[in-house]
Amino acid sequence: TVTKLICNNSKSTLYVTCGEASNQRRIYSLYLQQLLFRPGSRPTPWLTRFFISNSNVSSIEEVPPDRQTWEKYLDNFVTSIEQPLPGCERRNVTFCVTSPTALSKCLDMQKVAYTRRIRPDVRCINPGDSRSACIEAIKNQKADVMTLDAGEMYQAARYEGLRPIARERNSYSNIASYAVAVIRAPSEITSLSMLVNSTSCHAGYNTIEGWIAPVGALIEEGLMEKFECDRAKQVSEFFSGSCVPGAIDYKYRLNATEVLQLCKQCVGDVRGEHFCFDSPSERFAGPAGAFRCLAEGRGDVAFVNHLIPFKYTDGRSFEFWTRSLRSDDFRLLCRQGGQGYLNDYEKCNLAKIPSNFIVMSSNASDNEYIDNVNVVIQLSDELSRKSEHSFKIFGTYYNVSDLIFSDTTTNIIALPEESGYEEALDDYLPILEDMDPEVCGAAFQHSANNLLLSLAILTFYLIFKTNSQ
Repeated sequence: TVTKLICNNSKSTLYVTCGEASNQRRIYSLYLQQLLFRPGSRPTPWLTRFFISNSNVSSIEEVPPDRQTWEKYLDNFVTSIEQPLPGCERRNVTFCVTSPTALSKCLDMQKVAYTRRIRPDVRCINPGDSRSACIEAIKNQKADVMTLDAGEMYQAARYEGLRPIARERNSYSNIASYAVAVIRAPSEITSLSMLVNSTSCHAGYNTIEGWIAPVGALIEEGLMEKFECDRAKQVSEFFSGSCVPGAIDYKYRLNATEVLQLCKQCVGDVRGEHFCFDSPSERFAGPAGAFRCLAEGRGDVAFVNHLIPFKYTDGRSFEFWTRSLRSDDFRLLCRQGGQGYLNDYEKCNLAKIPSNFIVMSSNASDNEYIDNVNVVIQLSDELSRKSEHSFKIFGTYYNVSDLIFSDTTTNIIALPEESGYEEALDDYLPILEDMDPEVCGAAFQHSANNLLLSLAILTFYLIFKTNSQ
């Protein structure tokens, strides 16, 4: 963790938490009151250190039962949480999110972070319903950090001036999940080659699970031309129609025909707006949206991570569209051919998915870098502990998955300060570059120039040899 002095005007009041049932909490509260403030006695130093914030405390008050959750308790202190400290330099770390629900979680995280003395203060912004809007906000210094998967991070770092500063970890591993191809059961599709002219549902454009892994698998199996740089064109011609949220974004410079095909199976929100956006406003966006696309019959195959079918079947989700979904109604399509059950993901997958990255602007100052890393690591350290009554930074938020951070994340680690996107991506960099039309085009042009040069040298040699005879 990067350390830095923090400005404090005074010490905050301490609060005591307990995960027991309400009757037990009542007993503990009375016990502490008697133990610490018995008439004619003084509390021992170790009790004071653990349970009292300063020597001026004269009593311990029990929180009313109807306010013994973190949300209701902190509602009384929103004004003080958001009030800047007089005389202190105002420093915030602003998280950028892409949906109103994610913003609600972020604002709750802001409240809880304040009570855990995480500084600088956490702030939240929702500039639009796409990751592109957040990337622009960070570039324009209206936000500080956001979370991206490896494919998105590569694009943002290489072309948008962002840099990775930390990454999520899943049980102390950099592998978050497996990219899989999910089909309905029963299905006659038993190989990737049988997907020609089918309809497809993708987690998102340039995402590992929804784009990089499936397109890479199709190329490796000889179903797409390896040296064709326009991957969007290849996908639009391979499938009869797809939903690839984000393909409509102007920054990818896809032509109208490609966009029409790649967004053909998307539906937008309930009003038909935000069509093909890479945000929750598009009902088929993200891994859950891609699975919904398959479940509702808009696609023959969904490219998602292996955790998604488990989350949204067999009554595990409260989403209305999942009510009748059973895990037995779906199968995995194996890369080497054949079908597998959902539990067969370790041997029936398209690729391993690296964990997500936390990114910031590469133009930020050293102090801003220190603040950003410190806050992210403190949030992970302080708010990842599981308790019935505590805010959970990882996991579902009111039954909505993967908001701000991935549900499966167990902790966040800082990357070396000098680490660029190349070092952070490591073995995945060549794969991502191979999927990048700009890099592919430059490499192809370089090869073509070398070929022309070789032909010119060969021609000159043959002419010289002929004239010398």
